[in-house]
Amino acid sequence: MKTVLIIVLSAVTIGVAGLPGITMPLEPVVCTGSSVHLVTSRPSMPSAPVVWSGPAPVFDPPSEYEVVASVDCRFVVPAMGGIYPVLADLSGESLTLNPVIQLTAQAQQSVDISPGWLQEHLIWKFSVLSAENQDRYGALLMAHQGQPYYDELAFTVAYLSWVILANPNWDESVLVENAQGIYVHDPLLSYVNVVDYTGDDYYSTTQYNTIVDGDTVWVEIPKEIYYHYIVMPKVSDERPLNDSSVYNEFWRQYLWDMDDPGYPVLSEVLNPNVQVFWDQQTKSYGWSSEVEFSDSLHAVDIVTGWVRATIDEGASGNRPIQPNVIAHEHNGNCGENQDLLCAAARVALIPTACVMDINEDHVWCQAWWGDTWHGWYVDTFSNDYCAYDKDRMAGGKDCSCIWYWRNDGFTYDYVAYYSNYCNLTVTVTDSAGVPVDNAAVQIASEGWQTSELYRGTWGQTDGNGQITFELGDSQHYYLNIGTALGNYGSGGYVMVIENSIPDQQYYFEWSPPLLMPELPLTEQPGGSWTKYLVQVNYDLPADLMNGRDYYANPRSEYAEPQEGGTADFFIVDSNNWGLYQAGEEFDCYELIQGQSSGEVWFYAPYTDDWYIVFSGDRHQGFLTFANAEVTLWRHDGTGIEGAEGAGPQVAVFPNPCQSVSTVRFTTPAPGAASVQVYDLQGRLVQTLHQGFLDEGNHGIPLDTANLASGLYFVRISASGVAATRSVAVIR
Repeated sequence: MKTVLIIVLSAVTIGVAGLPGITMPLEPVVCTGSSVHLVTSRPSMPSAPVVWSGPAPVFDPPSEYEVVASVDCRFVVPAMGGIYPVLADLSGESLTLNPVIQLTAQAQQSVDISPGWLQEHLIWKFSVLSAENQDRYGALLMAHQGQPYYDELAFTVAYLSWVILANPNWDESVLVENAQGIYVHDPLLSYVNVVDYTGDDYYSTTQYNTIVDGDTVWVEIPKEIYYHYIVMPKVSDERPLNDSSVYNEFWRQYLWDMDDPGYPVLSEVLNPNVQVFWDQQTKSYGWSSEVEFSDSLHAVDIVTGWVRATIDEGASGNRPIQPNVIAHEHNGNCGENQDLLCAAARVALIPTACVMDINEDHVWCQAWWGDTWHGWYVDTFSNDYCAYDKDRMAGGKDCSCIWYWRNDGFTYDYVAYYSNYCNLTVTVTDSAGVPVDNAAVQIASEGWQTSELYRGTWGQTDGNGQITFELGDSQHYYLNIGTALGNYGSGGYVMVIENSIPDQQYYFEWSPPLLMPELPLTEQPGGSWTKYLVQVNYDLPADLMNGRDYYANPRSEYAEPQEGGTADFFIVDSNNWGLYQAGEEFDCYELIQGQSSGEVWFYAPYTDDWYIVFSGDRHQGFLTFANAEVTLWRHDGTGIEGAEGAGPQVAVFPNPCQSVSTVRFTTPAPGAASVQVYDLQGRLVQTLHQGFLDEGNHGIPLDTANLASGLYFVRISASGVAATRSVAVIR
């Protein structure tokens, strides 16, 4: 080994010739004040919003009704707005899907044959693409129907940023090359097997031959890790390409066979005689670029050595971010080493992520194994010293914000593995205490050996208006918050932590100047025994936290599911649909707020077009996945006078209630009656009345003193009345 190479490669971690370690351009941010005095070590105790989830009890409709039409649909409810998936046209006795929620035929076909676990995300992705691009990627998927790599291909369409997919000049065939490459390399690698599982939720993952406690065993990784960190064709901030700028081949193929004179060929050193993935031991390789390869080495040893031998000089020239170009130019600092190591690892079917420490000018990789991530750089494997933090093996830095990319743009803080750390929880509620979802929260800190500030990490608040960051110790931190209701930071960042203390929990709370939206509606009591009954069964499996990264080019925009969606539901006629769209006061029926699922029986009081509405108006940024089945029933005419048959009204008021509510309804004739209360599991929890009732108006008290907070259903069965109403109990 040449001495000069040792010197140059040692400098890779800190930059050479004045060049930074990382390759992405950075723009400093500004401090606009201090709010350190507002940060506390304990949270206030706001009342948590009541969220109802789980299936609603199912009741059979009265026997006098018959089905006229039925439709089911899946769609996305917008934030700060609403959508009607289905229009019930009573004069035409029909149900019509809103064209806005319908995908093109090719896109829908590709969704239908995709794994069940992937379909919702595919629907979201197609919904943000134009009809032309829906057909573009629907046709791409359908052309590979039945292939073993179809799920891998569908995953990349679902999760690669729509900003990339929507570019008309981008060649989407790179997605096919990527997916096919996995199955080309699989039989050539002895230490790993791709395993395909069948069924409606079919999926693939990988198993590895590894040494555990001295025994050689095969171990399987979770499918989520396989798809995000092996299948994904994007490693960090680059756009996946296979054009002339990257030598007309995608990196999964190019790196495997690249044979530049004087450099090792990956397919030769990682040959079928390499039998073991890893032995669970920390590896220290040193910095030499003259690597001796043998079949007795483990796969992680060979991939690490290949990258170290391929990049045998410090950074110079154009600082590329494409793995093919990095490999061919054979020079780089930590930025180039990271990109090439991650790409080569995925070629070798090793689950790998890129780790970023922007503020300390250093980046590296980490590999997934044993339910956790392990630090990985060109000189070491399974080592928490990769960040060079003072808290690990006497490093030279106090690391601030360390995070890793999921490559759809979503990021995860991962400081605790590499450094002592503290937590900062940011809570955003309006002045009435209503949580602000999806508020964009950004954290900045001083850069390495400079007083300038740089954005270090970021994220969005959850449904409770909260986000918690892992941050390194012995640093200052600055905060910026962006919402549709107002911003915090006056165009910059405000200091919130000075000299962070390890193991300290910090809390910061803020309210924007505007209130969270409330709909200007008045709920009308529903009736029963009218000519038409509209039944709606719906499920909101997840809200979608959405955001973007700040260092990829082009940017990545993602949607991260938050289990248990919460949109509002109501039904309006054609006139009130217009008022709702105009933002004016309107009347509605069957209002349900903040529930993850529900069953509604709407007895239409008159013949009109009735809009089945799902509203995200009370979300600041969350979208919501929704599944709905709508059935139109028609009465057989027994006991109804006239075509309209306006029936008795049924209502529960007040609703929500804290103590006592009243169930109000009218019976057109005397007879037996029952009023019963059920919980979300369909269990009978109270019988309010069981016996005879005269003709006329009735008010049955509902005492909720012995009921826990949550959603309940009141079922009324009496002469001329068959209705179910929901009631929310709050404390």
